[in-house]
Amino acid sequence: MTLRYAQLQRMLNQAMSPVGFLTKLSSHTTIQYGEVLKLDKVDMNEGNGYNPALGVFRAPVKGLYILSVTAMTRGDGLPVHIALMSGDKEIARLFSGDVGSGRMVGAVSVPAILFENDNIFIKAIVMHAGFFGIHYTSFSGVLLQRLTE
Repeated sequence: MTLRYAQLQRMLNQAMSPVGFLTKLSSHTTIQYGEVLKLDKVDMNEGNGYNPALGVFRAPVKGLYILSVTAMTRGDGLPVHIALMSGDKEIARLFSGDVGSGRMVGAVSVPAILFENDNIFIKAIVMHAGFFGIHYTSFSGVLLQRLTE
């Protein structure tokens, strides 16, 4: 009986707790093809789903989420061409060209149904991707509604 109560309490706490994250890139960086972009400045991490060491958001519950990525090029000739991924499935792409003399910004926001423990991350889909840091490149997400099986 006590075990069942503990399980119900955990489920209730999980159902009531907010889920959302906001991360930013603190310094300029370049990533190679297939490499994950690790945004190191975590401004918000409700539900503790974002891991800055891995650059991965792990969905703590099944639900409808809104995910957003903003990327600024460094202005050194390297464009940003990245994909927002859920495991090996591409959710969205983002391109921000670089004319070599100025910085450009690209952004994408998408709704996505995520399952518990889905891993969401950003990876380069070209040879090199050069990002302007100082918080101009960001990755965020928020749970809009929990979904039941």
